[in-house]
Amino acid sequence: MVHHFLNFQWLHDSSPEDVATWQKYYGLKDEGFASFLGTLGLRTYDGKDKEAFVTLGEEVKKRGW
Repeated sequence: MVHHFLNFQWLHDSSPEDVATWQKYYGLKDEGFASFLGTLGLRTYDGKDKEAFVTLGEEVKKRGW
């Protein structure tokens, strides 16, 4: 029997408030890195699909998952 497993960290990008909290907690001063942290989701913070989300859906369908 084959078991399929897929894991990803965040479906949506993080809110600006969450990013600001991480910056304060970790003492981050680098705005570029903070911006990066806010964009790790498969969809934007306001719910728009990113290319990764679309591709994930296509690949899941191909595999019959």
